[in-house]
Amino acid sequence: MEAEAGKHPDNVAPALLGGLVATTSVDGKIHAVKTPFPDALKAVIFTPSFPMDTVAGRKLLPSSYPKADVTFNTGRVALLLTALQTGRYELIGEAMQDRLHQPYRQALFPAMPDIIDAAIAAGAHGASLSGGGSSLIALTSSHFHEVLRAMQDTARDFGIKGTGRILRADQQGARVINAPRSRVRKEAIARYEDHYYWSPARPGKEISL
Repeated sequence: MEAEAGKHPDNVAPALLGGLVATTSVDGKIHAVKTPFPDALKAVIFTPSFPMDTVAGRKLLPSSYPKADVTFNTGRVALLLTALQTGRYELIGEAMQDRLHQPYRQALFPAMPDIIDAAIAAGAHGASLSGGGSSLIALTSSHFHEVLRAMQDTARDFGIKGTGRILRADQQGARVINAPRSRVRKEAIARYEDHYYWSPARPGKEISL
């Protein structure tokens, strides 16, 4: 599997396990710990119509970082995990602050901080770039549609088109689904999209709230 090949265990482990997963690799062995993701929280996703080139984004990152920036991010990883596990959602905004990649990748997405600020102003607990982009993610326990609308409206002010989704966390992760053999090939990709990510909803469709 991808994780066994040494690539992206932080993506593969949550996809397989579901919920909130912390993972790392030690001497080639993948360690992953799962805890439930809070049911009260939803992820509001805004995906611009343009992609962010992964290679170009990585080239923008420095080869070394100031100790203060590394300490800043390390503390916020711990804070985010604790906030999610204890229901201290008011800490999520601070916990999602970043100094290691978002400020550098902003060169590929100049409107990013404005869209993030708009999401928080509309009621999101916190927001950030999702992975290497170009999607932005906001975590919120209320005002779901208002947050999404604020992100879309702000993007539009910058001339950016995109799609939005409101998603629940998938607590189960990957599982076997019985289907007639004739349907397996046709639905393989759909099942992958359905069950490996935040929500069992079809891609591009918003969950009913």
